[in-house]
Amino acid sequence: MIQEELLMKRRIMSFKHAFDGIFLVFKNEANFRIEFSLGVLAVVLGFILNISPIEWAIVLLLVAFVLSAELLNSIIEKTVSCLSVDSVRHDTKDIAAGFVLILSIAAAIIGLIIFLPKILIS
Repeated sequence: MIQEELLMKRRIMSFKHAFDGIFLVFKNEANFRIEFSLGVLAVVLGFILNISPIEWAIVLLLVAFVLSAELLNSIIEKTVSCLSVDSVRHDTKDIAAGFVLILSIAAAIIGLIIFLPKILIS
């Protein structure tokens, strides 16, 4: 019984640490806050425009991908800042930011494909 309680406590603490990390990035990274706000906007538009279940799946996956990419970018930036020399640090941070940019552009285009026809019909 004690072992099960310990396991449950570890799982709860694991979730707490994960949420702490998300809140830390939300507090400190302006791009994450912007992307989060755009994700909320996409969800609100989804409700207003009554998108289909497959469109919901696509929108929610894209929001999760973009936010996760920004979290990964933050991890890379913090790690590289501690471990690398200036030239490598700069290049690595630029590459990580490029990763987020490509994913964000693709998400925006897909969002337009899903939402724009519905907005124009309304």
